[in-house]
Formats: sequence, structure tokens, C-alpha cells
Amino acid sequence: MGLLVFLLTTLSFAQSNPDIVVQRVLQAQSSEVARQVSDLERLQSLMPQQCMADWVLGPQRQGKGATSRVSFPLLHKRFFMVLRTVEADHVEWETLGRNGFITRLLLEPAESGVNVTLHTYLNEPHKLVRKHFFDKVQPVWVWCYEQALDRLAEKVTPIGGQPGNDGRS
Repeated sequence: MGLLVFLLTTLSFAQSNPDIVVQRVLQAQSSEVARQVSDLERLQSLMPQQCMADWVLGPQRQGKGATSRVSFPLLHKRFFMVLRTVEADHVEWETLGRNGFITRLLLEPAESGVNVTLHTYLNEPHKLVRKHFFDKVQPVWVWCYEQALDRLAEKVTPIGGQPGNDGRS
């Protein structure tokens, strides 16, 4: 009986995907959304402070080649990452250190606007922290991305609608 419970527990953990993925279809022009996310100063305003902090913007802040360094809390540690705009429709975040990972913010055409995806690619957590990761860390991470996409939706001009509250020209 104990072996069966162990196997079922192991299988349930093995089937869980550690990646953090949040998608939204925004009813906005792709160029408008790209303008928001490829400008790292604007991107900074989208991310909740408790999710990403200590922003140090590079000399180039907009468009391809723009960079910034930020920190974020994870498992009672502070990690640092570099954000860089790879293309106007693709911002990539690289976390520094031996446990680093990549996050991509992608824009793809959708029938009613643009599909925005925040996707962090992660390896399976170590067995000692797996339960904590799936129960505590992953849901908070998803919340951070959901908040960022909610804020993005507020800042862009809906197709055929009134502009969002961007606070910038």
C-alpha cells in the first residue's frame, strides 16, 4: 500500500508542468501592444513592485537592444535578471546565476487583436521543494503575470475604442 501511495504521489508531481504561462488576447493593435512592452520603462509600470523591483534601466530603454536589470523575490532569496528586447514583439528575460531561466513575452496576431503570452521556462523543481513550489511559488508567479497583463490591457487603446490610461504620449 505504501509503495502505491508513493508511486501515485510521484506520478502526480511528475505530470505537473513547472513552467509559468499566462496568456491574454487583447483587443488592441499589435503595434500598440508592442510599443508598450518593448519600452522597458513602460514594462516596469506593468509589473507589480512585489514581483519585480530594483529596476536599473540600461542606456537604451526602447526597441530592439533595450536592457534593464531587475530583482525579484523567490523562495526567500532575491534573484537578479536582465531583461532585453530581442524584437519589437519579443521581450526576453534572462535570470542570472546557476539556477537561471528564460522568460519570453511574445505577441502573436489573434482574430480579435493580439495574443500576449508571458512564458517562463523552468526545470522540474528539486524534490525537496517541489510541493512548496507548486503550492506556493507557482501561484504567486502566475498572479504577478496576470497583474501585468491586466495593467497592459488598461494601457492600450482597444480596437475602435478610447485610449487606455497610459500617462505618457
